[in-house]
Amino acid sequence: MIANFRTCYANALDEAEMEINFYKGFPDIPGYRGSISEASTLKSMKLEYQLVGPGRMACVKADAKDLEFTPTQLVEVALKFYLDVAEKQKA
Repeated sequence: MIANFRTCYANALDEAEMEINFYKGFPDIPGYRGSISEASTLKSMKLEYQLVGPGRMACVKADAKDLEFTPTQLVEVALKFYLDVAEKQKA
């Protein structure tokens, strides 16, 4: 699993994004040597950090705007996402 968090501004969360990717094998990442065999992406999820209500920020799934998570809930979502991928790999 590789999680990538990006922000456009150093002092604000406007347009902040998080991408979670699950791989079979270790992908080539700048500064790290990947695995000998080529890695393949099993599943990925993109999230945006947005203002969803008065004074309420949440992580929103980019392809399903009705799914929103607090930062604490995001950990549970990422773990469930991983377990779903692992279960499919067993079968």
